[in-house]
Amino acid sequence: MKLNKKIFILTLVAVIGLHLSLPHFFSGQLLAEKTWSQQFYDRNKKLLRLTLSGDEKYRFFTSYKEINPKLVEAFLDKEDQFFYYHPGVNPAALSRAIYKTFVAKGKKQGASTITMQVVRLLYPETTKSISGKLLQIVQALKLEALYSKDEILLAYLNWTPFGSNLEGVGAACFFYFKNSCEKLTPEQIQFLVQIPQNPQKFTPQANETKKHLAFRAPHFIEYLKQSGVEDKAVNTTLDINLQENIEVLAESYFKTIARTGVKNYSLVIVDTNKNEIISYIGSRDYFNSDIKGQIDANRSLKPPGSTLKPFIYGLALQQGLIHEKTLLKDTRMTFAGLNPENFDEQFLGPMSADQALILSRNLPAVDLARRLENPSFYEFMKGKSSLRFKDEKFYGLSLPLGGVEMSLLDLLKLYASLAHQGKYSDLNITLKKQKSLPQPTAYQQILTPEAVYIVTQMLKKNPRTESLTLQELTKKAMPLAWKTGTSKSYKDAWTMGLIGNYAVGIWFGDNDREMNPALVGRNIAAPLYFQIYDYLRNKPKYLKGNENPIWDSPVGLNVKKVHICSVSKKLVTENCGHKTEESLFIPSVSSIETCTIHRKVFVDPQTQKMSCKPPGDPRVVEVWPDDLLAVYKEAGLKKVTLSEKKFSCDDSLSRVGQLSITSPQENIEYLIQTQQGRLLKPKIQLRAISESDSQYLDWFVNKNYVGRSFKSEPMFFETAVPGRYSVSVNDNLGRSQSSYFNVKVISQ
Repeated sequence: MKLNKKIFILTLVAVIGLHLSLPHFFSGQLLAEKTWSQQFYDRNKKLLRLTLSGDEKYRFFTSYKEINPKLVEAFLDKEDQFFYYHPGVNPAALSRAIYKTFVAKGKKQGASTITMQVVRLLYPETTKSISGKLLQIVQALKLEALYSKDEILLAYLNWTPFGSNLEGVGAACFFYFKNSCEKLTPEQIQFLVQIPQNPQKFTPQANETKKHLAFRAPHFIEYLKQSGVEDKAVNTTLDINLQENIEVLAESYFKTIARTGVKNYSLVIVDTNKNEIISYIGSRDYFNSDIKGQIDANRSLKPPGSTLKPFIYGLALQQGLIHEKTLLKDTRMTFAGLNPENFDEQFLGPMSADQALILSRNLPAVDLARRLENPSFYEFMKGKSSLRFKDEKFYGLSLPLGGVEMSLLDLLKLYASLAHQGKYSDLNITLKKQKSLPQPTAYQQILTPEAVYIVTQMLKKNPRTESLTLQELTKKAMPLAWKTGTSKSYKDAWTMGLIGNYAVGIWFGDNDREMNPALVGRNIAAPLYFQIYDYLRNKPKYLKGNENPIWDSPVGLNVKKVHICSVSKKLVTENCGHKTEESLFIPSVSSIETCTIHRKVFVDPQTQKMSCKPPGDPRVVEVWPDDLLAVYKEAGLKKVTLSEKKFSCDDSLSRVGQLSITSPQENIEYLIQTQQGRLLKPKIQLRAISESDSQYLDWFVNKNYVGRSFKSEPMFFETAVPGRYSVSVNDNLGRSQSSYFNVKVISQ
């Protein structure tokens, strides 16, 4: 007994001496002493990928609330019953082990506490010698001084070996039971507590599970990792069920076009309700080295072709340059000595804005782009690409035609902004904000809701690439707004668009950037877009809530429909007859005029020559400006008409009688009052009288269309902006009148 006492005292003295003399091994948080595996899950907690820790272990961080308390109790009972009562070393057990091992020369007996095992797991070299064991004891005491018992026990549960390269109860529960540590049976608990005593025995069983480890959506996981996410368990936005079905659908479609020599594709689907990526295919085959499959084509930079044109038209609508059906010229044009051409190297002549967009005509788009200001198209696009923009002069006319490199994700952010009525933001890849990721950018209004509504209505007219059966046509549908693109050198085929609340981006091409004439967006990428559409609308889960997206509704917007002449695309007059249609416009913004193409003339019944005044038979003829006649001629479209220069009948019957503005009076001044810092807008009455039978009047303020009034009914205009205003009115007989008024702010 005395000998045991001496051994204990000597051991204690040695331990205290080492404790005082050895340097401090630990710093900061205990659990930060080791690296961790990352667990990536889809939005429904289905495993996508497990990664190895920095030291090539499967080591999952598992908190107490994720561990069955009975498992904790079982480990304490098995490994260290007095864990909560000793200072890191169990003196009685240590003395007994020393006596039996070194004095009685018996079988080696262990005396390691859980705290000592944590030290050993951190510093394996402390188990190789007596001095190492003493060092382990000292560090155990230091560990207890620095950390709480619960912190030390949690480290043990997360670091203890379970065979092969598995460490911690989280990895053990997954690999042995494919389960979490919360849902363990008593038998599973007893099985787990046996493994750390002899982990090598269980290595084959652990390795068998590894053969079936998930490796889903590989490009998406690489994107997450490279985005800087460091969380140990990452709940992503991906819907793996949708992902795997879209993978099958895309590969099946690819086989139908493989004969064209097209080698690769990528696509992304975003749920724009929260701007979350729910499907992500970075290449046709991640493991195919022939196509450089490990390159993520969704993030590589490529010319976007015509996919940028909707944003040119959106800006033109926002700036009042056009309404939905403004007549644009698809004709030969020269800009600063350059002569851009259409994709088909043809010119189709005058056409409405919606048709020019749907047919993807280059000349109208370039002409509109050069007229944009505040912002210009360059200013609008700057910052929208992963590529750092060069000086504006570098791009010239190429920018509106896709002459800047962008990634599919860059484009998808732009198209997702259409679903948000012009609000632009980053795409989300995790369900909740991760501490390691940068703060998501706030929504930025890049287009007005009115401009977005009209441009998406224009895109909705883009016809499907294949005909549908009656059964398909009668199914419930989600609205579509889509655009294709083809890079100039036939290296990229794109389709971008909205399907209900989903934004979809598709690319076909080659990571080696080889040219292929088959790479035309409408022919190659668009059919897959419609297959995705059909898949989504045929699944109630994805159809629900997507039949009436906000971008497809004009409710609450300053957008109206107006009757226009179907020939001139201007406000209809009685001379237009039944040749009318409707066009969307933005009141007080859109530039729209009264039709002057259709004019009434008189034909002498005896000579059959045109007369400017009666008597004679009244007829309506088309009188086109010479520049538009030349455009029609270049396009091979014959117009049976009179040139404006040859038309001298300025005093036809349609101009009999006077039209005059009675309100506002010429140069009158309206005052805007301020009340408690708020401007009170004046309601300015617009009224005109006609001495002949005018049926309606079209009103313009500063050349922007305000609306239509009938006969002597007034229109009203409100403004809170001081300045000088022009007001003009046209009647259905082709007459016009104009006036001016002023608006001034006064304080009350």
